[in-house]
Amino acid sequence: MGLSQAGSIYPWHSPRVIVTVVLGFFSLIAFSFALYEPHLPLKEPLAPVPPFKIMQ
Repeated sequence: MGLSQAGSIYPWHSPRVIVTVVLGFFSLIAFSFALYEPHLPLKEPLAPVPPFKIMQ
C-alpha cells in the first residue's frame, strides 16, 4: 500500500508512506520466519528454523 501511494498520492518522504512500507516489511518477516514456517513440515523453508528459535 505504501509503494502504490508513494510518488502519486503522497511524496516518497511522507511519514504515511515510510511507516506503511516499514510496517509491511517487518510484518512480512515476522509472519514468514517467526510465526508461519517453524510450524510447518517444509522440505525447503525460506530460512533455517534453528537460528530463529528462542533459547530455552
